Amino acid sequence: MTENITMNKPVTRRGKHTHYKLYLGWQHFDREKYRVVTVKRGGGTRMIEYKSDEPICVKSIIEEGKKRFFPNNESQQGKLSEMEIGLANFAGNEITDFEDLEGNPCSFQGYLKAHGLYSSQSHLYMRTRKKSIESPPSFYVNGIQAGTVKIKYQKTVASV
Repeated sequence: MTENITMNKPVTRRGKHTHYKLYLGWQHFDREKYRVVTVKRGGGTRMIEYKSDEPICVKSIIEEGKKRFFPNNESQQGKLSEMEIGLANFAGNEITDFEDLEGNPCSFQGYLKAHGLYSSQSHLYMRTRKKSIESPPSFYVNGIQAGTVKIKYQKTVASV
């Protein structure tokens, strides 16, 4: 007589992840556009690990990027105090706060979910630009940028 013996196998369950990885790159404004800073120049991609219950915001990501890309508050691109700093997604769109598609504030996880991104593959860029005394602030009048227009003057001579 044969007996059926069933062994208790450990049950593997798919649950929520408790740790996530965020890949942070660095783009610096140079010659009219943002360019990726390579590892050779002190950039590259840095991994930031965070817990799912950890409140992560734009400011905390920028602060972490400052620590990693600007050791001793300096890099090959210049001093940290000479930079304007922001955050952008992989497509190059600026991120000031995490919002869903309707513009409502949400968590980082909510931002990823709303935009169809995966938390295991989230890539963001810290963007820097040198503060410049030479470039005047741009002003917008009725949606048109003003203040950076060069005007040519023509000398007219009246004939008598």
